[in-house]
Amino acid sequence: MYGLGEWRAEVDQRGNPTLLTSPSWAGAYPWIDRTTNIYGFFLTHVDVNGSARVDRFNAFYASPVLSQMVRQLVNEPRKP
Repeated sequence: MYGLGEWRAEVDQRGNPTLLTSPSWAGAYPWIDRTTNIYGFFLTHVDVNGSARVDRFNAFYASPVLSQMVRQLVNEPRKP
């Protein structure tokens, strides 16, 4: 879902955004995760010679996968 200036990648049952993102074409990926109170900003390099599509865009950088991976790491139990 697109909100005012950002993607609402996840919403709660009332429609309130819980994960806000705004991925760019070339690999900048900011997000705010309201469920874990963590925010971040990834800067990545698009692989123009490898697995990127013909238009040099890799869809991995435009998905909420990055922020969901961080959420999973934060929520994992700590090992002694």
